[in-house]
Amino acid sequence: MNENLIPQNFYISFSILSLGVYVKKFFGEGKQKIKKYDKLDIKYIAGFFDADGHCSISFVRPNSVKIEIGWCNNYQDILIKIREFFNNYGKMFVIVNDDERRKRPSYRYKIWRMNEVKEILQKMLPYLHIKRRQAELILEFIKSRTNHKKIRTPYTDYELKIIEELKKEHIKLRGERIYGRKIKK
Repeated sequence: MNENLIPQNFYISFSILSLGVYVKKFFGEGKQKIKKYDKLDIKYIAGFFDADGHCSISFVRPNSVKIEIGWCNNYQDILIKIREFFNNYGKMFVIVNDDERRKRPSYRYKIWRMNEVKEILQKMLPYLHIKRRQAELILEFIKSRTNHKKIRTPYTDYELKIIEELKKEHIKLRGERIYGRKIKK
């Protein structure tokens, strides 16, 4: 390629963000940003979940657990689009950083209703790679829990085994910490 054909004040940079690919063009002092990633599909959302998503089961009472899936990111726009894609299930939260070095807040999108979690994980499962096993375990747990006639039925050995296996998967992926807190063994 002939370098003389490219003007000196013209520079193209590609920066890959979790939101998609932007192309920035600099003409002297002017700056133009190409339109953000508009159309989401389940493959993109599943990839985003593999990168910035989480799924967990935690005890809130002796016979009650909280199942949760969600995404955390610094860009609220993408999380809003994902929420709209999933019929506005769940809620958005803002995490304000106390750290002086991080000026920008983080955003978290969480879904915790069992039927909504099940629906979303079933849609994403064929496209998950990193968190596939965690999603499968949560779906197994949901299936087992929905087979009980009473809501507050004590957990079966099979369900407790699923919870333990999910905890091991978290440790395998994240080490012994989740959100900066040490996992209880």
